[in-house]
Amino acid sequence: MNIKMSHLKQATALLVVVTMVLCQSFVTGTPLSQVVSKMKRYVSGATGASTIKPVRLPAAAQLSVQGEVTLNGLAAPTGATVFSGGDIKTAKNSTAVLSFGQTGQVELASISDFTLAVEDTTLGGQLRSGRATFIAPAGVTVKVVTVDGPILADGREATMLTVDMTSGKTRVEAGGNPANVTTPAGVRREATAPLPAASNRPLSIGQTITLAGLIGTVVGITATAITLSVAEGSDCYSVNQNGTLSQRVPCPPR
Repeated sequence: MNIKMSHLKQATALLVVVTMVLCQSFVTGTPLSQVVSKMKRYVSGATGASTIKPVRLPAAAQLSVQGEVTLNGLAAPTGATVFSGGDIKTAKNSTAVLSFGQTGQVELASISDFTLAVEDTTLGGQLRSGRATFIAPAGVTVKVVTVDGPILADGREATMLTVDMTSGKTRVEAGGNPANVTTPAGVRREATAPLPAASNRPLSIGQTITLAGLIGTVVGITATAITLSVAEGSDCYSVNQNGTLSQRVPCPPR
């Protein structure tokens, strides 16, 4: 009886929080995506259940190249294996992709100089010049070091992180929840998909379905996960709603 009452109190408390957060959304114009993100973190904490499991990365990546790319100073062909510590440089009008299958990938733009660093559940490396995009599922931490300091995505959600040094200064573009990405002081950070401006328009059908799913999860307190789309797709992979990477598809011409 005490257990049932405890569950009832938890459900009641969460419903109160849902109501308060939604009221704040309508009054202040906060985008629904932010509301859902907040509730996801709250429900995970309230139930004491973590839905994120660390994802271990392979020891090496497979390299795909377009144009002139070198690995440790030598011309690198598509299919080459790149281990942690490998130095990849791309020439003008050339690109490279380091693939770890469904556990992540690194895309290097032209005129980039990058040293790969992989350790257990952390994907990253040192970017000395150029532009690199890191894509990883939930459970993989991304850490990129530049001359301005380290950039870290904590892996609580799927990551799509772009670090750009083409102007000589570090600029970061982060998808998903910006609270999950930390940058050095003074580093410019942007969202890859700008949040919609506040408005008084009614909820769309998609938003209504998302909201209904959220309330259903809160009421049925036994559920431990909330379905969210947390990142945009990439050239070769897309991030699924459960935080994993889809099967690889051919990259479009650059």
